[in-house]
Parts: sequence; structure tokens; C-alpha cells
Amino acid sequence: MEFSKRLKALRKEKKLTQIKLASKLNYGHTAIANYESGRNQPNINDLTKLANILNVSIDYLVGNSDIQYTKEGEWYQNVYTKLKNNGISINISDYFLINMIHFYANVIYF
Repeated sequence: MEFSKRLKALRKEKKLTQIKLASKLNYGHTAIANYESGRNQPNINDLTKLANILNVSIDYLVGNSDIQYTKEGEWYQNVYTKLKNNGISINISDYFLINMIHFYANVIYF
């Protein structure tokens, strides 16, 4: 499934309107409609944010994988909480790195 269709399906699954999803990303109200129609594509930072909000991997969101990783939010929240409790804050780039480590650890060891 291509990105535009997958985005629309996930947005509806999460019961989000295009406007609500756009506001979570600090987008204008037409941005999500443009993604879903295929007129525009998000940059990597926005793609990461979308995947995080929709609780899926980037590979799933863009159609490279059919594995959704529905529990991604749980492990990420656990890592985030542990880091925060130790005075360490993380940003989107850190999240992306943690996500890659988690993915490869599962591929290699599980």
C-alpha cells in the first residue's frame, strides 16, 4: 500500500480528522489532505513525527513493510521515562536512533 493510502487508513483508525492530525504536527489545515491525495510528501522529520503520532514504524507508514509494530509506543515510553528520570532529554533525532537500534535488535536476536 502506498504512503497516501496508508496515512489515510491509519488516521481514520486513530479516529483523527485531517485537521486534528495537522494540528498535532503544527501544520496548516490542508497539509494532511495534500499528503493523502499524493500532491505532497513529508520530509524525514515530519515522517518521523507522523509515525510516532500514529504509533507505527516509518517503514510501515511508507509501505516498505506490512508489520505495523503496534507496541512501539510502549517500549518508546519506557525508554523515554527511564532517560527522563536520569535527567536525559531526547529529541526526534534521538527517537529515530533509538527506533533503529530497537528494530535491528529485534531482527538480529529475535
